[in-house]
Amino acid sequence: LHWFLENNNYYQNPDWVKIRNFVLKNVKDWYSRLLSDSRFPINDVTLWDQAYMTATMFKATLAGLLLDDSKYNEYLGDPQKIKWSILGVQYDKLGLAEKGLKVFLIQWYRETAKKVDELIKNLIEVELALGNEIYRDETGIYFLVPECIIRNEIDKNLFELNEELNR
Repeated sequence: LHWFLENNNYYQNPDWVKIRNFVLKNVKDWYSRLLSDSRFPINDVTLWDQAYMTATMFKATLAGLLLDDSKYNEYLGDPQKIKWSILGVQYDKLGLAEKGLKVFLIQWYRETAKKVDELIKNLIEVELALGNEIYRDETGIYFLVPECIIRNEIDKNLFELNEELNR
């Protein structure tokens, strides 16, 4: 990491997108092989999992404070009051793939769904910098984000996004 930062002059002029990509590509590989704890039952959590989740929670907290700084003193006085939300972008990936009548169409639907997920991930993690991906499956992609990005409850499982986040 030091060599990468030094050779690209990133200590003086950091390019955060390139640094992030390097870390995600290389450090994830290194840390995914190391256990964060040797005691049972938490010995299946890698150092990468632990560091990624800690960074995700910190990133979402900072994003929340940038969007709504009224909670700064409350969080500073009692960090246990920090709250997060899960933002899920859901669509039926299996249902899309089932529309394919031929193998190449099924493969196209799956590849397209993967590209859509990456575009959504880039929007939430890099462009808006609200949080990080915490889960992905055939129903959608899910992110840990600050609690302040949700506003009105539409029903018990669905919320509207904060008006300030409209693009």
